[in-house]
Amino acid sequence: MLMKKPLLLLLPLFAALPLMSQSMRQGVLSDPVAVTKLRFGVTGGVNIAKITEKYSGLSIVTSAVTGFRGGVVVDYALGEGLYFQPRVLVSGKGGKLTILNVEGTLRPYYLEVPLNFLYKLQAGPGHVFGGLGPYAAMGIFGKVKTKNNSATVTRNLNFGTSKTDDLRPFDFGGNFLVGYELPQGWLLTLNYSLGLCNIVPPAKGDDQTAKNHYFGISVGYLLSGL
Repeated sequence: MLMKKPLLLLLPLFAALPLMSQSMRQGVLSDPVAVTKLRFGVTGGVNIAKITEKYSGLSIVTSAVTGFRGGVVVDYALGEGLYFQPRVLVSGKGGKLTILNVEGTLRPYYLEVPLNFLYKLQAGPGHVFGGLGPYAAMGIFGKVKTKNNSATVTRNLNFGTSKTDDLRPFDFGGNFLVGYELPQGWLLTLNYSLGLCNIVPPAKGDDQTAKNHYFGISVGYLLSGL
């Protein structure tokens, strides 16, 4: 009796093998992306960020700082290789600037929502993809560090619109990305984020502008979906 129960449990599987074999020959089960309309996942990585500034006609690009990026991702198939892939991320931006032996570093973190449209193409065991889309972001926390030869001062960064604030509370721009997706759901993504919003508080005047931009690399995993 003990041997019969496992055999009985395996009978439906044996009965389904011809159908599974036929589906694989037709290329359905061999392509996990094709059989899943909607998937959810997680992602995490690093940003290499800079700020481009203009002050009284003078253009300045800060040195790079690194920051964490991580959050959730949704992958929705629109058809014919086209996908909508929004993400909700905590994303570190900022920059570093040294003037007259005084080094100032901004490290803002934003709640960022890129709305990416991708095209996926079969390449080897998985899919290569590329795409673009807009993003919107809201500042949530950060640090400002000032360092000279004698002292280092670190304080919390202030988001707002007054003269005493460091950055505007909102940011928006464009996002460009390429990557590779493995059949198991693993993602490797490279992206470039170009800020289009002046992040200097408006009360500080019109002669000063600053915009975020960063290069990001992240690893993600898409779970089985619907």
